[in-house]
Amino acid sequence: PLFLYIFLFYWHFLNALFTVEAPQSLYTVEHGNNVTMECTFPVNGKLKFRDLSVSWEKKDGLKQVYELVEGEENLKNQHSDFRGRIKLLKENLNLGQSLLQIIDVKLRDAGVYRCVIVYGGADYKTIHLTVKAPYRIINQGVVSTGHNE
Repeated sequence: PLFLYIFLFYWHFLNALFTVEAPQSLYTVEHGNNVTMECTFPVNGKLKFRDLSVSWEKKDGLKQVYELVEGEENLKNQHSDFRGRIKLLKENLNLGQSLLQIIDVKLRDAGVYRCVIVYGGADYKTIHLTVKAPYRIINQGVVSTGHNE
């Protein structure tokens, strides 16, 4: 039993060392452009995909943005706001980077996102996305009717 207690103590301690980081906590993007948001996690050697779960969710109403469960992509619960516009750059997972790309950003995409990583331990970070509507110059002109008065 002593071994079990020691194991549980150290397992809890090691689990506490697992931390997710957000190198950038605020992203600003123009409406219609793409944005790639990032959170990082410790890999320690070769990534074991079957042990990895990644979830990106938008906090207002807890909208599911993207989910990878034990190495398998699961888009069944993805909110309709994001369907067809989300990409997780899987090749970067080996480097301990969860890169979420939103294509053709909409004004409704603005808000707070949560990046949750489970890999041995579990942790999350929040990231803010601001969407700016582009300012366009409006050209005004007078169309002549063709009558000179």
